[in-house]
Amino acid sequence: MGNPYDQYSQAALTGEISARKNEATALLATARDLRMVVDNWDSMRDQLDGALERNQLLWAVLSTEISENQTLPDDLKQNLLNLALFVFQRTLKLIAAPNPAEIGVLININRSLAQGLSVEPE
Repeated sequence: MGNPYDQYSQAALTGEISARKNEATALLATARDLRMVVDNWDSMRDQLDGALERNQLLWAVLSTEISENQTLPDDLKQNLLNLALFVFQRTLKLIAAPNPAEIGVLININRSLAQGLSVEPE
């Protein structure tokens, strides 16, 4: 499993893809890593902390960008920051008490946000 943050940073530096597509790609990569652990729980449970940490790091980067973004409407910005807070809280809960049934919500959040970012605004 690659580090989505490193991939995100490299693509951003080279300007290879748009920021939105870059963010969507990173979110999908962390969702895929989490899904892989859930689907192979018996053999990959020991990789959960690493997958959660990469997802948390990505959300830390995203929440910083969101909070500094001057073009987002305030209500959207607040909703996204609340979502980031939920991700952080759920991650801490899962690190303390791993439960594959509770990881799905993080996967769904990442996938949903990635889907929204994949649609370029008019």
